[in-house]
Amino acid sequence: MRDLIMSDVSKLSRILKKLSLRNEINIEGKSVNEAGKELIFAIAENIHLAEKEIDDLFADLFDLKVKFSTMKLEESGELIEQLINADGFKYFFKLASRLTK
Repeated sequence: MRDLIMSDVSKLSRILKKLSLRNEINIEGKSVNEAGKELIFAIAENIHLAEKEIDDLFADLFDLKVKFSTMKLEESGELIEQLINADGFKYFFKLASRLTK
């Protein structure tokens, strides 16, 4: 996984907006792991609403040659774990969620 950059924030912001999640997820006072899991579960429940945007984000972050939404669960789960554990993930999410307001 490459480092998170500002254009990733914009992509995640569009995903959150499309999924109407801006007020649904609160990461304040939560560990990075807890916040990441909450975000991923919320997105997974509604992936059909922003599938292209999610595929685009993961393709860019991980230089994928296949669509994220068509990957085996184990493979996509590993990528999700890498994203959650990435340096700056909590700030990345916080910034993206602010941009949707």
